[in-house]
Amino acid sequence: MRRPRPLRHTAAFSAGLVLIGLHTGLADAANAQGDRRHVSEPGLPTSICAELKPVAGLGDAPAAGGDRQRIQDALTACRPGAAVRLDADADGNRFVSGPLSIPSGVTLWIDKGATLAASTDATAYDRGKGTCGTLAKQGGGCLPFISLTNADNAAIVGDGVIDGQGDRPIKGGSETWWQLARRAQREDLNQNAPRLIQVNGGHDLTLYRITLHDAPNFHIFMNGIRAPRSGASGSIRRQRPATPTA
Repeated sequence: MRRPRPLRHTAAFSAGLVLIGLHTGLADAANAQGDRRHVSEPGLPTSICAELKPVAGLGDAPAAGGDRQRIQDALTACRPGAAVRLDADADGNRFVSGPLSIPSGVTLWIDKGATLAASTDATAYDRGKGTCGTLAKQGGGCLPFISLTNADNAAIVGDGVIDGQGDRPIKGGSETWWQLARRAQREDLNQNAPRLIQVNGGHDLTLYRITLHDAPNFHIFMNGIRAPRSGASGSIRRQRPATPTA
């Protein structure tokens, strides 16, 4: 049986460095390969279709309610070329959500001071087999926190934070997502934990100025994406557990 990979939030950080490097090194690499496209830094959106502020008391709501529903409704209704912006205000700065999907042409903008946190409720991500948040012979039991599926010209931008809460206990238990990964290593099994951002297909994806923090699994997983935007850049910060998990 194939042994599980080491703590996946660590591997994702390495992948994130590639994204950061796109902004500074892609022009030289493109020229060396005969690619004469002009490389420019992305900018923040000029058109906003919805502006959301924190609502007190929603907390770590299940997948069908709380911040997830209103954020997803805004993303789904947003016109291509515009953004849904999450803003901090005097009453709070934190949004807690289950899985979100970004459509083609739409930008999720997390403004400075705002945090979009992934719910710690494993049932919110479960693919219907009841395995998310557990160990099994096979992984893949969880939906990603943010997914982009064949989404052309979509973006995640802003000076805010996407917090995967990988260091926080899974709702209903005492074990964190990271501790689940450590236990998978010891028991020669696979952890079922959500990836923070997963991209399947599509082209011209922009990740700009955003901070990705403490993913339960990979920070960013890309599959079959075509021609990522030349100026894409990002900021990824990780945090290891303060002490080794037993």
